Amino acid sequence: MTELVKIYVENEKADADLVQKLLGTEHERLCSSGSMDSDYQDVSHLGIREFTEIKHTSLPPELKEQLRNLQTNCAFGIFPEIYRAWMIVDSDLFLWNFEFNKDLAYYDHIENTILKVELVNLRPGVFDPRFAQALVVATTGDLYLLGVGFIDESRQETVFGQIDHKNPNLFLVLEEIAKISLDGVVVTDLACTVDGRVFFSADNDVYECDYSKDRWFGSAVQKVNWTRSLFPNPLSIFQTKEKIVQLAVDDTRHILYSLSDHAKIVVYDLGPTGQGFSRAAENSLDRIVKEYQYQISCDTSFVKEFVSISVIPSTRSLHGYLEAITTYGIRIFFTCSEQLLVEKDSNRFAQNSVRPRCLRAIHFRLPTGNPSLLLQNKTNVYFGKTMNDTTIIALSTAREESALFAFSSMNFTYTNRFIESYILSHLYLEDLQLIVKHVSLFQNSVEQFALISTARSGGFQIDGEAMERESRSLEKLKNLIGLTREFLNLWIILLEHNFPCIMNGLPADVKEQILKWSFADLLSNCPEKTGVDLISALIKFYFGDEAKTETLNNRLASECPRLFTNEDANILKGIELLHTARTVESLTERERSIKRAMEIMTKHAERADMNMVSALLRDLNYYIGIIDMALARAKRVDPRDYAKIAYRKNLQDLGDMQEAVTKRVGVYSIVVDTLNYLHRIATSDARTNEFPISKAAALIERNEIIDRICHSDDEICQVHLFRWLIENGLEEKVLAEPNETLEHFIYK
Repeated sequence: MTELVKIYVENEKADADLVQKLLGTEHERLCSSGSMDSDYQDVSHLGIREFTEIKHTSLPPELKEQLRNLQTNCAFGIFPEIYRAWMIVDSDLFLWNFEFNKDLAYYDHIENTILKVELVNLRPGVFDPRFAQALVVATTGDLYLLGVGFIDESRQETVFGQIDHKNPNLFLVLEEIAKISLDGVVVTDLACTVDGRVFFSADNDVYECDYSKDRWFGSAVQKVNWTRSLFPNPLSIFQTKEKIVQLAVDDTRHILYSLSDHAKIVVYDLGPTGQGFSRAAENSLDRIVKEYQYQISCDTSFVKEFVSISVIPSTRSLHGYLEAITTYGIRIFFTCSEQLLVEKDSNRFAQNSVRPRCLRAIHFRLPTGNPSLLLQNKTNVYFGKTMNDTTIIALSTAREESALFAFSSMNFTYTNRFIESYILSHLYLEDLQLIVKHVSLFQNSVEQFALISTARSGGFQIDGEAMERESRSLEKLKNLIGLTREFLNLWIILLEHNFPCIMNGLPADVKEQILKWSFADLLSNCPEKTGVDLISALIKFYFGDEAKTETLNNRLASECPRLFTNEDANILKGIELLHTARTVESLTERERSIKRAMEIMTKHAERADMNMVSALLRDLNYYIGIIDMALARAKRVDPRDYAKIAYRKNLQDLGDMQEAVTKRVGVYSIVVDTLNYLHRIATSDARTNEFPISKAAALIERNEIIDRICHSDDEICQVHLFRWLIENGLEEKVLAEPNETLEHFIYK
């Protein structure tokens, strides 16, 4: 039975092998994928979140201060093995616990600018037993090994053996244990093997920082150049100078790879035990394009240079060795085997005994989306990395936009083709905050230096019309800058809260439109209305939490004063009171909350979301409140009574009055909808409880609304009421109380 299970396991491995998926039945030729929709699956509609932000941690405040003193070089990254993030600022090295954002350690005993940092597991028995690991630090002049130790704060002692690096009580200690001179070479990359070997590249050579306890002559640590021959080739002086830009180690097969700035990849065999070094094979992008120009499924001009290489470990594929990413996002897969034994019934053998014999391309993977469109859009990938079946690609476009793609095949392990899902990143909070900072500086400059001039000529003759045009143009620019700043501030606030849920609280048409718009489109198309919609959805998300809504109100009023005015704050306060009224059991308290809400909202009705307010009042069966809000809003959106003028004079061409008249007509549609709703209930034959109020109550509410409108001073609303009454066979209501409006209506 055990043997049978082993066979099944081996068959599963064969089915899941990456190369089997990439090649299918095309074993003898270069093939490609990525051009079909099925190659990249969008699973967002299934509610699956493959990529989630587990935790967001800002930089320690002390480091932000250090960045202000930056002179030449800055870089940062993480060492997940020891739960530490690192940053270099010129010649200073900083590390801290990224899980708890504490234990900031620094090392400032380095003279020259730091170029590269890497973590290595030290060979046992060579250095102080306190240090099982070391930081390899390459500078412009030397290479350092800094021992990494940990002290338990609670016990005040050095920790040995198995260490829980996540423990917040552990404090990191750095100590120099070795240093070698680089003799003028400039390190371009570092790579360390799992068993403690340290490689680094400089110019077109690969070096090793060789350390050993049992060396008879010389220092215990020395620099070894593995690629320079004792008898140099005289023809090398005619060859193009190349520089290695990246090293990559495959610990599962004991292979080292190098990538040069001329898109050449060299394979170095470290031997079955990982302790040797020999050059095994090489290949270049130019050679690949020439060899496979008729098999490559896209324009070969898009296959220009490599950005990075990533190792494919034997745990992922028995026959795929390396993946390279080009500047256009094309991924090329390589093998170092002369024959691809991918058939299910092929014999299995240990990978570390099969040494690399060649380096040949076996598959082209085109980028996601519309590959031809993406390739022609002058996309420039500047970073790429593949690890654990996930590929991260950072790119910029001709429009100076930056994006981050993430591809993952983890959900499609047992498919017979190579299928990936993907996401496209958005700006992070820090990016938005930086943008806001620069926009604010621009805005302050406009205001501080009085760029918008006045009519004073200062003794010179000025073209008044040209000056007026310039002044208007600069005023519009100033307003645009201010609006941009406020929208960015609003976006930051939205990102700090549950943005997806807030978006779901928007009306469907508004949400759909926002998802289609770019930021520029958003600022060009009713930005104030869109801002109010987003703010309303944000506040609505926290209804019931008075402390939260109060905090948000204050922050919005401070950072988005144009998008969120005092009137908006009062409207939202009224809406919150209506929400409260829905939950209280006391009839007196309920009426008090509704009355207070109406007092607040009718004063600022022009800023209210009438659809939301109407829905809330309808839920409370307070229909007369809908009419009061509509009458108040009609006055405020048309303060000069243009609608009445147009009606009385029977104007067809409204000109400048069009906007006010249109807004007012939109208000009356809510009045008509409310009347229709109540009239339908009052005249229905239903005897069930399908409506929230009885027929008798609906009739009373309808008649009360008719009476309220007839006794108002809104002539246009009365006209809409008369039309509605006639359409619904209620002419007697029209003639019940004759007034001037009715006389004019009948006359027309």
